[in-house]
Amino acid sequence: MRKIKRIYKSILDNDIIASFFALIIYLYLNFVYFTSKKIIHYSDNFNQNLYQKKNAIYVFWHNRLALMFFLKPKNIKVSVVISMHRDGKIIASSGKLFGINIIKGSSSQNSIAAMRNIENELRKGNSIVITPDGPRGPVYCINSNVAKIASKIPLEIIPASYYSNKVKRFNSWDNFILPLPFSKIYFSIGKPVVMPKIVSDVNINCVNDFLKSELDRVTKHSEQLVRSEGVSDSI
Repeated sequence: MRKIKRIYKSILDNDIIASFFALIIYLYLNFVYFTSKKIIHYSDNFNQNLYQKKNAIYVFWHNRLALMFFLKPKNIKVSVVISMHRDGKIIASSGKLFGINIIKGSSSQNSIAAMRNIENELRKGNSIVITPDGPRGPVYCINSNVAKIASKIPLEIIPASYYSNKVKRFNSWDNFILPLPFSKIYFSIGKPVVMPKIVSDVNINCVNDFLKSELDRVTKHSEQLVRSEGVSDSI
């Protein structure tokens, strides 16, 4: 097993091979998306027209990363915060193929530079995508500065999730979910989270608590929609 891991790491350290893997991922995800039936559920107070015209901070759990690029607004530039470990480099290369700008860093790696770049992108009118439990968990826990970022530039935080009736679950720290082709995919967009005018540690903790509960809710909602039509296939 260790030998396999060493080979895997050496492969990903090769930029040409890593770029090839990124292209394969991009092509595969497009194949999954365009051969599957998609249903998007919005929360009651979600303004779909504004979603296409106003920048925001979009958040989803790390194990739902695979298809989230397809939800990006058509009229707003989008940047995603990605840690530059080996897997992150491949995700970053794939994201670029989707037309996503990459901000290098995380809550634990280059966090100051990442925060500065995030603020610059938001002030330009661009949107930001963050996986608040990434890059290494714990899964389904808010461990990023997303609330602090939103407090500095008054913007909505929009939680989102999805599930598919045909998925492959990986034995990773987050049990990463990879949808399979010819599936039925339910996307769920949650209630926008608005930062309070007076920002304190208590406010930020309250926002993080609500954000976690809303992310958990839309994740469970998408799974329930799939299971209401039959047990999902997980391999």
